[in-house]
Amino acid sequence: MTIEQRSAWLVRSLGLLLASCWLLYIGVTNEIPADPGDGVMHFFFSQASWQDPNLFLHHWGKPFFILLSSGFAQFGFTGMIVFNVLVFMGTVWLGYKVLDHFGCHRWIQGLLPGILVLANDYTTTIVGGLTEPLFNFSLVLALFLFIREKYLWFALLVSFMPFMRSEGQLPVLIAITLLTMKKSYKSIPLLATGFLVYAIAGVCASRNFWWFFTESPYQMGNDIYGKGNWDHYLTSYKFYLGNPGLYTVILGTISCVILIFKKQWSTIKPLEGMLAYGVFFGVLVAHSYFWATGQNGSLGLTRIATQGMPVFVIFQLYYVDRLAGLKNSFKKFFALGTIALFISMFTSKHFPIKAGNMEREVLQAATFLKEKTPAKYKVHYHNPLLVFAYGENPFIKGNRLIHSYFHNLSQRIDSEILPGEFVVWDSHFCPREAGLPLDTLKKYDEFVKIKEFISTESNGNPEGIILYQYIPFSKHQDSKSQTIELEPRILSLKDRAEFKPILEHTPPQGRTFDVSVQLTADTPDLMLVYDYDNSAIYQANELKKGESQDFNVHWPAFGATHLYIWNPKRKKAVVRIEKVKMEEQVFHPVMQ
Repeated sequence: MTIEQRSAWLVRSLGLLLASCWLLYIGVTNEIPADPGDGVMHFFFSQASWQDPNLFLHHWGKPFFILLSSGFAQFGFTGMIVFNVLVFMGTVWLGYKVLDHFGCHRWIQGLLPGILVLANDYTTTIVGGLTEPLFNFSLVLALFLFIREKYLWFALLVSFMPFMRSEGQLPVLIAITLLTMKKSYKSIPLLATGFLVYAIAGVCASRNFWWFFTESPYQMGNDIYGKGNWDHYLTSYKFYLGNPGLYTVILGTISCVILIFKKQWSTIKPLEGMLAYGVFFGVLVAHSYFWATGQNGSLGLTRIATQGMPVFVIFQLYYVDRLAGLKNSFKKFFALGTIALFISMFTSKHFPIKAGNMEREVLQAATFLKEKTPAKYKVHYHNPLLVFAYGENPFIKGNRLIHSYFHNLSQRIDSEILPGEFVVWDSHFCPREAGLPLDTLKKYDEFVKIKEFISTESNGNPEGIILYQYIPFSKHQDSKSQTIELEPRILSLKDRAEFKPILEHTPPQGRTFDVSVQLTADTPDLMLVYDYDNSAIYQANELKKGESQDFNVHWPAFGATHLYIWNPKRKKAVVRIEKVKMEEQVFHPVMQ
């Protein structure tokens, strides 16, 4: 091995090592799990599968993912991160093997781990305990087996992909085409192996032989999350591909076009590319359709588009290596690009992940439930982060917290939700997935508010957590609240001040208030600003000239809260404050 070869090998190895260490570092230093929803749920399924073997066939949890990750999950969420980092290392290592087979210069190969981890969504899937990394590893392994003409093993691996991700059905269809074109007809029946194994396992577990289809959690026409634009995934490339990935795609595409014009078909490798391009663009097109039409419960999550991204980038690096006029002696300068990528990685502003407004409220609510409420009463909730922060797994028997849906709440009172038990309302999951809008919950007088952790409230729509307890009417206690109304007044900004508080008297510390304000500005370009906890929560509302406007804000018991007029152009202005009403939020004592 020459000095240049050893240097190139060192760059590749160090790149993979640094990227892996960085992933482990941010995984254990994140304030909250990188994906406090789906990622936490996948962890719960994998961890609880050793206590409940039925979870090894959980459709949404992805059976093959649960099977491989369950051992790691026994060591907690960190174990899931370690599993996914190992999967990432295998993905990159196999990517190197594929590029070696294609004859790609190793200086260019060294870019691969940096490009992948600088796609924020891809990194999130790894440290978030999600299923996409295993699916991507399997795609790269499938490509490696295909180019090595291991068609039987290729077909066997692809057959299990639908049990790693629902999008795994797409590689099966592509594999049928590839094996047919390679005339490996005896391999095609093996594409049914994964389905047959899990179908038989389902029958043994007293399920339908066709359970993979009949129990699918993904239903067409399911518009629970609404819909968006057709170009959503196209314009969101920075999240799932990143700028380094985009530049690689541009250079690779230019090279590919040149090769096509030169009709160098053997260099283009159309069959091998069918797997990479077919999955990546197939996922993009399918989910663009689902999001634009509001189907399959699509939320427009950009991390979905990371599926197939690594194998797609591997092909782009190969084409960059074939770029016309790029001599081997020049390719070593790509090592500078590798260094730049890792500098960017270690200076990332996105990681480690900090808890947002909603997450902070969830963590506080979990602490309150653990320390301030009787453990004998069950807690009905839907937000996965709540039970994670509480320290329980909802799928392990004997827990206090119960993962619940509330679509038929009236039928569940006294049968499933008993006196003394708690209902945790959250502003994200409850109105959508759990079937519990806040207005619906307020209709039941037997549920009394005992505590709330609200980061902000805009026109009666709170963001955060509200805790209710089922307390029979006979045990209700009267509570007194305070309402403060301030006199109307004129707020003059004659001194061209940029900021001007609008409240003469702020609500008393240690108590929670809802503040409603009605005002009219005689000048445009003014803003009413709500600022809590040194801009941790910040809202700016435009004031329309000559129009009376109403605003409602939440004033927490503690922390620095400010409500003021922002006059960015520092011009003379007059604001008529027509009404200020502050209503104290009083919570019913917890029933012991």
